Amino acid sequence: MILRRFFRRGPDAKLNARLIEILAQRSVEARAAEDHEALARRFVWPAGSQVRAALELVDAAPLTHLLLTRVTGATAGHGGNLSLIGVHVLVDRRALGEEWGGGWAAAIRAHPTDSPGGLGAPRDFEWQPSDATIGEAVLIAARLQANERVQRRVMGVLRELSTMQFEIAAVGGVVRVAVHQTGRETPDPTAVEALLTVARSLSD
Repeated sequence: MILRRFFRRGPDAKLNARLIEILAQRSVEARAAEDHEALARRFVWPAGSQVRAALELVDAAPLTHLLLTRVTGATAGHGGNLSLIGVHVLVDRRALGEEWGGGWAAAIRAHPTDSPGGLGAPRDFEWQPSDATIGEAVLIAARLQANERVQRRVMGVLRELSTMQFEIAAVGGVVRVAVHQTGRETPDPTAVEALLTVARSLSD
């Protein structure tokens, strides 16, 4: 039943093609993943999610895949009036440098700092683990905060009004770097570039 919910319309060939184009413009080769159903089962998705595209990244190690999910209903927004897309870049956790550790089973999210008066785009943000009691997650949040290249890329995405969340989560042998946006059928190419930058920074 879960897979029927994820794939009741099947993978979207046009969406795959658009994502492949966006990646090619950033010198990343990709192709439709043959194991998209296995990839969908690998993660716990919010209720109302569909995995609409799954790409294998070619010669991009330690980056392995890019997934696009769509979330509709009450989970996406109050009263179910919002529809979110999530773009997820998967990184082979075995390839991470020692400084990134291996025991941080917690999501680390970019939390915008309120702009003056609480209006307009955020001027800054900070990384915060979903569980501050996990010491390694706190250290990784601090390392991300100190990476100027990562900060610059993520700040550009957070300033887009469509961006709802940017996060990194460790799940088993994979680290998932993700951004969720609303009001879009395909992701902002700037967001895809930021995902690639952050994902690569984990193994540099």
